[in-house]
Amino acid sequence: MHTTKRKLLLFGLGYFEQRLLEAVSQQWDTIAIDMNEEKIARLKKELQGVEFCVGDASSILTWKKINTQEIVHIITTIHDIDVNLEICRIVREVLNLEIPITVVSYALQEETRLAQYNVTIINPMQLGIGFILNRLEKNYVKAVDIGLRKGEIIEVPILTKSHLVGKTLRMLKPTRWHVAAIYRDGNMIIPSGDNQIKLKDRIVLLGEPKILENVASILLKGDPQFPTQFGSTMVYPAAERYDRNADELQYIKEHIKAERLVGYPYRASMAKRSDLENNAEKKTYEMCPPIKSLLQLFDVQNDIGLIFLPYSNLARVERLSLKLFMKKAPAPLVLSRLRFPYETVIASLNCPDPAYALELGIDLSRLFKIPFSALYVTMPKALSDSGEEDHLKKRYALIADFEGIHKRKIPFATREGNPVKETLDFLKAHHNSLLVVVYDKAARFSVFQPHIQHHIAKKSLLSTLLVPIEAVYES
Repeated sequence: MHTTKRKLLLFGLGYFEQRLLEAVSQQWDTIAIDMNEEKIARLKKELQGVEFCVGDASSILTWKKINTQEIVHIITTIHDIDVNLEICRIVREVLNLEIPITVVSYALQEETRLAQYNVTIINPMQLGIGFILNRLEKNYVKAVDIGLRKGEIIEVPILTKSHLVGKTLRMLKPTRWHVAAIYRDGNMIIPSGDNQIKLKDRIVLLGEPKILENVASILLKGDPQFPTQFGSTMVYPAAERYDRNADELQYIKEHIKAERLVGYPYRASMAKRSDLENNAEKKTYEMCPPIKSLLQLFDVQNDIGLIFLPYSNLARVERLSLKLFMKKAPAPLVLSRLRFPYETVIASLNCPDPAYALELGIDLSRLFKIPFSALYVTMPKALSDSGEEDHLKKRYALIADFEGIHKRKIPFATREGNPVKETLDFLKAHHNSLLVVVYDKAARFSVFQPHIQHHIAKKSLLSTLLVPIEAVYES
């Protein structure tokens, strides 16, 4: 039975192209075409097993010498764009072939003109420059020939300066990004939540390009980047009755890494004129179309990193919507209660992911340059079981781990009793603090299953950062 060979067709044999021919011919049956007879004669002696043809790639006469049914991929490295266009026209419109075509080109203008023929364009100069710049400036590598080619796939090396060495992936709680693979000691690891990040790992990340740049900075430098791991924009409702909260809004913006501050007039209201002018000068402020409901604030754009709610000045019916805010929040939500400037950051470890609460709390304390502490309330001994003891031991172990990683002592208070009541009682002694509360978006709100984080956030007198998490890396 006769079987048709699968061959690769290569046009153009300059210096780079000859090296390319040497590489591809080791794995593919290859036909190489060039107009230079002397070059063809020399290469025939050097490369055994390659078919050579002298001819003009833009001439139909040359194509008649080729059994096109054997060809599974075409590569053209010819520098003349008109010749490349004619090659593509012949392949698509004359021969009606739908096989892949790769154009190796140094001319940026070719992409638009060749788009009609559904080709892949590779610019070696751009690839080389981009690779060097990434290494020099950012020390990570973007994928250049897969996916959307927009930086949604990157590889990051883990260096000694990263404070995330030793952390499990579950601690990272990715939002709009994901760890796709870990390369370690010559092996590839398909990650789960229990995999740790180790020194000299190379990690492949997938996600929104802008988010990945911020995550890469965290992995490379260990610098706190809140809230850019969620998004680069801080949004808030703008209204005259919220003017008292404007100072806390600006205070937060000056300490965190949000790149933009975006206000949405609430029910056609306007913010304080001085705030408009000051923020306009800093180019961090944008005034957007008005919203009729605070819930609309949660849907305004995809790059939300932090939502600011002037909670102390919300109407009673608006404060009753806190459950909906928590369910709907696409990013962390700060409830402003005008308890600033912050003197400490306090993380409640009565939450579904205490490690994540510790990580965020420490990062925020570094950004605001203030002390950090943690609190955990256990159930009364009469009502607790061995599981409660395990929870407490786990939190002590986490505190010890974080103290070792961050080289700092972390004050850790424990209490016994009702988690909501005891937490609120503890917070009375901390007048100006930022409370960090991590909660599970999928958790149910019910009378029979009280939502501890909701009740703490609702009743606390402190400004509170509510951080939603979702189940990830559960394998």
